[in-house]
Amino acid sequence: MLTRKETIVFDHAGVQYGVGMHTNSRMLDASFDPASKRISVRLEGVQGSAGMSEFTIPKEFMAGPFAVSLDGKLTQAEGI
Repeated sequence: MLTRKETIVFDHAGVQYGVGMHTNSRMLDASFDPASKRISVRLEGVQGSAGMSEFTIPKEFMAGPFAVSLDGKLTQAEGI
């Protein structure tokens, strides 16, 4: 399985925060909405394959509990 490690940098209140990402998909875009405290990441992978993505979010940026949605639907997620 080919995986990528990247850091997504978000600016919030003049401070930059790095969110780590480890995935076997290609990241198309990412955004942060401070009002709703929502990180959105759009990924692309091979249809019919098993996708995997792990994110490391600094506590100084956002603290849990977290909810994860996939294609707009809440899902079960490990380690949150």
